[in-house]
Amino acid sequence: MKILVITILLLEVARAIWAISIGRYELDRMLPLHLCGLMIFVELMAVFSKKRIFKELAYCIGLPGSFMALVTPEPSGYPLLSFQYMQSIVIHMLIALVPFLWVFADGFRPNIRYLPKCFIWLCSFTAVAAGVNLILGSNYMFICQAPGQTPIELFDRWVGHPGYVGLLLLTVVVVWIVMVVPWELARRKKIKEAHGIEVSG
Repeated sequence: MKILVITILLLEVARAIWAISIGRYELDRMLPLHLCGLMIFVELMAVFSKKRIFKELAYCIGLPGSFMALVTPEPSGYPLLSFQYMQSIVIHMLIALVPFLWVFADGFRPNIRYLPKCFIWLCSFTAVAAGVNLILGSNYMFICQAPGQTPIELFDRWVGHPGYVGLLLLTVVVVWIVMVVPWELARRKKIKEAHGIEVSG
């Protein structure tokens, strides 16, 4: 797992070097301040610090975020087979793969009690992105403008800006419930079955 998260970091560094080499590194577009960019460092912290909160964040944010980026990628302006496009596809796949492997290979199970902490972290990430957006005139985490050809654009049509940011947060909560509640129900069922065996024994 260490090799995997280091590979993800190196891919992000390679993108920066590539962009600088062609004179196209743009502070308002290429800093790792979108959710998936932040997950690069969250997954590193999860692996090297072994603190559970970082695994929960990678599962709740990294997995659905990278999946959506793969399904509905933001138009980058680069050709289909460019380094930028290919790097984006690979790095989002790997960001999603890390929590997937934790769940289905390492036995990690998300805990519903961590959802409030995850929400606080998400709001903190959003606040940092908002501050940077204010300084650079950027659109990190898509909180200033809805990207075209994505579900966020639909939210913008329905409720406008900044209303769609609140709708995004609500959507995140719903997605988290879907992702976490089944594991919580399975955990409680297992506990009840274990207690039943103890009583009958």
